[in-house]
Amino acid sequence: MDNRPPSPIYRASFVHPDQLASVASETELKVNRLSRGSGPSFSRQTRSLGHWGLDLTELNSRIYADGALQPGKMAALLVFRGGDSRICGIPLREGLLVTLPPGAALEANIYPGLSYAGAVMDADQWHTTQAYATGMSCEPGVVQLSAEHTLRLRTLVSQVVSQFETATAQQLSERAFEDTFNQYSASLAEAHALGEDRYEAIDRSVRSRLRQAHQARDFICAHIDEQIPIARLCATIGVSRRQLEYAFHDVFGVGPREFIHMHRLNETRRALIATRGSERTVTEVALEHGISHLGRFAVAYRALFGETPRETARFRRRSYGPLR
Repeated sequence: MDNRPPSPIYRASFVHPDQLASVASETELKVNRLSRGSGPSFSRQTRSLGHWGLDLTELNSRIYADGALQPGKMAALLVFRGGDSRICGIPLREGLLVTLPPGAALEANIYPGLSYAGAVMDADQWHTTQAYATGMSCEPGVVQLSAEHTLRLRTLVSQVVSQFETATAQQLSERAFEDTFNQYSASLAEAHALGEDRYEAIDRSVRSRLRQAHQARDFICAHIDEQIPIARLCATIGVSRRQLEYAFHDVFGVGPREFIHMHRLNETRRALIATRGSERTVTEVALEHGISHLGRFAVAYRALFGETPRETARFRRRSYGPLR
């Protein structure tokens, strides 16, 4: 029997007041309108039903809602604009990160203009994410983020939701959605730890850094044909993202994301050289090495190697003049 969750569903739409109970993933809410509101509400929502959900929502109705998170689910609410709105008695203001425990009772008094990103996931998944993102587990609660950190997370969640929208159109796999969501949830875990001024101390042992960097490098080399989110890499190696960044910069001189990108370009170039004279296309070779955006790939390839992928495949011999 296949127990995997169904493929994620993405939607972006204006929300009628009668549909407001549906904008919070993995919850059971009863919504009462208290006034007509100032305009339409809007929601960009991705759900892997029964597993996780990510909502980017702006509410422009005056409502009161009560209900609860589904059992086994936790929620993280990042507020971009709060006004006079409250959730569970908590006054919402810009930069507030609210994490709620599994099955928490929800009571929301909403005023027009509330804007937030809401992530809901399995509680076990959240604890695992905290462990590899920060090296610790933080209790649910409320933390105030700096304006800089709030802006960074707001930009990230917009990028993540846009990736969901594109990925749906391209019919990418469940794993691609899962990895993208995990990147965002790891950033939330980091923000929560930093907001509480808690974070794992870096292991500065030379032997540990070498081992971690080399294990991660070997995994990257073995899976270069796949997308490799940093969250997945951390979970595989068993270190926090901060620790992995430190190890890569110390051993390779670049961060893990840049290392993956550069290794992918070099592996693709070696494959193009090896297949000269064959009928294989640049696109086929690029896709086999985990390249998902061919336009960006061509630009990055030329910037690094001084020629286009097609020129490499055609083998255009260059003369650099005699050695002196």
